[in-house]
Amino acid sequence: MRAILAAVIAVELLTPVPIAGQASAWTPSRTPDGQPDLQGVWLNNDATPLERPRELAGRSQLTDAEVGEFRRRAAVLLADNDNDFAAGDALFLAVLSNVARYKSRNSTAGTSEMIEREFDNRTSLIVDPPDGRIPWTTAGKRRYDADVAAGQATAPVGPEDLTNVIRCLTYGVPRLGVNNATAAGSLGYYLILQAPGYVVLMYEAIHEARIIPLDGRPHLPESIRQWSGDSRGRWEGNTLVVETTNFSPKGNVMGSGEHLSLVERFTRVAADRIDYEMTLADPTTWAKPWTVGIRLKQRQETLYEYACHEGNVAVMHGVLSGARAAEMAAAATTGTSGQSAAPSTAPALDFEFFKTKVQPIFLAKRPGHARCISCHTSGTPLRLQPLSPGSTTWNDEQSRKNFEAVQRVAVGSTRSLLLRHPLAEQAGGDFFHSGGKHWDSQDDPEWQILKAWVTR
Repeated sequence: MRAILAAVIAVELLTPVPIAGQASAWTPSRTPDGQPDLQGVWLNNDATPLERPRELAGRSQLTDAEVGEFRRRAAVLLADNDNDFAAGDALFLAVLSNVARYKSRNSTAGTSEMIEREFDNRTSLIVDPPDGRIPWTTAGKRRYDADVAAGQATAPVGPEDLTNVIRCLTYGVPRLGVNNATAAGSLGYYLILQAPGYVVLMYEAIHEARIIPLDGRPHLPESIRQWSGDSRGRWEGNTLVVETTNFSPKGNVMGSGEHLSLVERFTRVAADRIDYEMTLADPTTWAKPWTVGIRLKQRQETLYEYACHEGNVAVMHGVLSGARAAEMAAAATTGTSGQSAAPSTAPALDFEFFKTKVQPIFLAKRPGHARCISCHTSGTPLRLQPLSPGSTTWNDEQSRKNFEAVQRVAVGSTRSLLLRHPLAEQAGGDFFHSGGKHWDSQDDPEWQILKAWVTR
């Protein structure tokens, strides 16, 4: 059940004016300022998967008989609430595999919470490249896989190890997400409003609004980055074209971040349908631009507040408490105990090596970066002790507490967060770490010291 809308966007709705002498081919009505009318509530309920499944390689279309059979299988799955909520592409893939029971570790509801999804003959939403697949670069696929892994993390050290989606920060622009999960179905509601010089595109999920100017103004300076990017629109005939740049490096849209360039096209092709096309480009993530086609259907419904609090505090508490409980259970099997007991790998770590070799790294100043201690004394999963007034290093008691804290992110040896987070992605690091990448190579002497410690 969607809750009551808590905020109203103050944009005057423009009453559409029918075009006189409308031709037999459908033509959109116009707003008072003469623009094609796109206003209303629209839903993406396509069941078609984002990428063409390998089992359907070489086939852009299903037969009518196959579509009928897929609809029958979907109806069987949705009728049984013992099946888990099948988000995004999951429903099509479950139907394609003809599973008797659908289960997902990330699901928080059953099929009774789903809305009807529309099956048609298409085998992928991607219309270019013709094979219906994302043209990844190696680095781009690695970033995307890291985002998928973060969504399935079983032992996160802190919220930063989880995705923006799980944390309810943003579902991203455009709405594709991992496996189309935040794009189609009950998360696929859009509200479009128009006023002279502006179009507003509001998403019900996480109630994000994009206010898009149409007056030809330039984009924001490149140094200003935003979660949803910086959008500028224009009309090409009856099509609204929106170009978006200036994305935040903290975002992750199918593996892309600050280098994403997005072009969206909205064309109303019938009274109850908008063809929504998006082309994504980022040479650091994809070998070439790729294009997705979505059919938005008009709905006589109202958008409501999406109850996913920014930060998702309740879920974060549950996920992180569970991870700490698992660590304590693992520690108990090795004979250690207590609230701050380190994971089972911790006893092998050497305190003297940590104190004399590792700790100085956290105090070192590297060009273009703040010292680790500048950020890691509060508000982060790796929490170091503040230096005492007038001190340039930690005393023995503080070092012991640092040792306990750092052990928790040293779990996993060479795959530990301590080694991966601050290491450049091209050198084998991961997508995370808001403090930037301190080391460009695993050959860096400081990184080698950290590795020596966690693998001793």
